[in-house]
Amino acid sequence: MTDIATLNDEFVPRARLDLIPDKFLGRILSVEEKEDTNFPGYQALYMEIAIEDPAAIAKAEGDAFTQKMRGMHVNELLIPAMHECGVTDTEDLVGKSYVLEKKYASFEGSNPRWVPTNSKGKSKGKGKSTA
Repeated sequence: MTDIATLNDEFVPRARLDLIPDKFLGRILSVEEKEDTNFPGYQALYMEIAIEDPAAIAKAEGDAFTQKMRGMHVNELLIPAMHECGVTDTEDLVGKSYVLEKKYASFEGSNPRWVPTNSKGKSKGKGKSTA
C-alpha cells in the first residue's frame, strides 16, 4: 500500500488547460519526441511544463501540464519562439524558466499552446529566465 506522504509527493494536481493564464512564469521540465497517441505513425513533441507562479498555479488549479505539438504547432509556434529565445535545440529549453505565452496555430479550431518567450520573469532569483 502507499502512505499519504508518498501519494502527496508522487501525485501532483495537473493544471486545467482551460484555466491556464495567457502568460505565466514556467519551467520546461522535458521535451520528448514520440508517436502521436491520437494518430499512430505520426510523430509529435510532448512538453512537460511546470507552472512556477503561485497565482497562475491557483488559477489553473494545478502546477504542471503536458502539451503535445504536432507539425503545424512546431513550425508556426515553437520554432519562431526558439529563434526569439536564441535557442537552437529543444534540449536547450529543458530545465530553464521562461515566461510562457498562449499562442494559436493558423488553422481553424486549433487549441492553444504555450511557448517560451525571451521576456524576463518577475520572480527573484529562482525562476528567472536563463535563456
